[in-house]
Amino acid sequence: MFSCREFLFRFSFLLCIISEPVLLQSSDDDSVFVPTKKLRLYDGDAASGVESDDSEEVDSKVARAKPKGKKLTSFAIVKEEILSDSSGDDAFCQVVVNKTAVEASIKEKSKKLVVGRLNWMLRMNLFEPEGASEMTVATLRLVNDMDKDYFYFKARYFSVALQILAEQSPTNDYLSDIVQSCFELPMRKNPHGSNETLLSGKSTLGTEILCFKIPMSEKLTYSEQAGMLIRRLAKMLLCDAFTEIYQEVLKSRGSIGKMASDVADKSCEMWKCIHQSCRQSIAIKYYDALDAVFKDENIVTLLREMFPVGANSPKFFKSQNVLKAGWKSGVKPKDVY
Repeated sequence: MFSCREFLFRFSFLLCIISEPVLLQSSDDDSVFVPTKKLRLYDGDAASGVESDDSEEVDSKVARAKPKGKKLTSFAIVKEEILSDSSGDDAFCQVVVNKTAVEASIKEKSKKLVVGRLNWMLRMNLFEPEGASEMTVATLRLVNDMDKDYFYFKARYFSVALQILAEQSPTNDYLSDIVQSCFELPMRKNPHGSNETLLSGKSTLGTEILCFKIPMSEKLTYSEQAGMLIRRLAKMLLCDAFTEIYQEVLKSRGSIGKMASDVADKSCEMWKCIHQSCRQSIAIKYYDALDAVFKDENIVTLLREMFPVGANSPKFFKSQNVLKAGWKSGVKPKDVY
């Protein structure tokens, strides 16, 4: 017979064994671990790993019961959630700020932000009229991913500088003639929208766009000529002579202030963006109508040059080719003559 003290000791030891997880054996010797705490059945999609909302808690006694002739089902153990994430808070208090490292990190992250949001590139826009035409118009812009124009890229200065460089160049061909006849026009505020001028930055001055007239050719399409013009312009914009001429144009026009001082530096952002674009392939984007960029009064002038035959006739603006070339809607505004 056991003494009372020995009996209590053996009884306590037995309780400890019962409270521990047990290992049950199935009929084919597969071991399944079954904890004694409440469990949650996993009833989800094995492919996606998404659990079903029909999960339920199963008592450990039920879990221990083994269906006859079947293997025991495995269970997903519900782990205790960590209700506090303050365990590593003390580490932040021990950080010693290195101002040099912080400044370097800020600059590096700023560069990544600028590259992602302000990817400035030169782009040529071209309109190809349907039917017989004598010319078309192409434009050159320095724009970012959001189709916003670079503020310092002023068409009135670039047009003059390109004309002077083309005049002084020994190369004298029809591409030089196209460059020498480049011009600028006010830019429409919204493509195909109301006849308003796009303002330049926060000023009250209108934005102007750099334009080139491409003549009709029996051998080359307008697109082919535009590609040749792009390559010529790239060579011109990359040379040091153009930068020097451009700065002289600014001085002669009385341009002063931050813009003039910035572009006087050959390493300024505008020149870097232009040179990078010129070394790559400048993309061509096609206009579906002239009102994508030009104002109505200028559209009329361009249309008369594109389709000179019958341009002064009262029936001129009844031609579908003319109307579709001028306005995407194919309808002439009432106040246009």
